[in-house]
Amino acid sequence: MAKTKMYVCQSCGRLQGDYIKNGYFKCRDCGAIWWTIFDRPSAGVRRKGIECYQCNNMTMQPIARIADVEVWRCGKCATTLLKPIDVAN
Repeated sequence: MAKTKMYVCQSCGRLQGDYIKNGYFKCRDCGAIWWTIFDRPSAGVRRKGIECYQCNNMTMQPIARIADVEVWRCGKCATTLLKPIDVAN
């Protein structure tokens, strides 16, 4: 079994973070996600996104889902949006 490098979680402090190929980190233990100024999280697939209301480009894409929240990020200006998911529908 291949050993992967683990990172300290920015939420719980445990050494349980994995680097996800889409450009962010995710904790195996608490499920938190994070990235640094040097990382460029993305949806993983180059596609046209929705309009970013900060820079007005069509570059806002979902990059992760945690519980009932979807994390969106603009690939142009790096604006981040946490969007609640309506679980009633």
